[in-house]
Amino acid sequence: MDAGRDDYQNGLLVASHCGIVLEEGYVAEAWWPAWRLTSLVPRLHARFPWIWVKTPVGQTPESAAELCRLARDLDGTPYDTWGVVGFALSGQDDKGRQENRLNDPEKYFCSEGVDTLLRATDHLRTVQLPPAWKLVHPSWRTPQGLNLSPIWE
Repeated sequence: MDAGRDDYQNGLLVASHCGIVLEEGYVAEAWWPAWRLTSLVPRLHARFPWIWVKTPVGQTPESAAELCRLARDLDGTPYDTWGVVGFALSGQDDKGRQENRLNDPEKYFCSEGVDTLLRATDHLRTVQLPPAWKLVHPSWRTPQGLNLSPIWE
């Protein structure tokens, strides 16, 4: 996994996890062993880890509501451990256009799930995801790749 290595070596913060912030202080995230819904409050009180909150460009009340609904629907979906291994053993992070060969389409790791949900709600936003961004298969998307994507307000 090369995503963020140069930034990290240069002393910059690198995103290593991501999720979808829901209403009432909850987050939907893929965290081994499964996608889960959990409160952000304990993390914020412990001041761990660093948290960035980003909004997709063109987000509407309808797209936000659908994004949260779909994220909640994934609760209990198994974690895609082999998908993470697949890109850890390759140089395709944030570049691969074909599905990661170790990916299980019925499971998600954190950034794969967020990418998939952003695509699923794209039609409800006033600004669509860039075509070049959509060329990368969700099974190759890293948290740092999402963080640096040109899709945020």
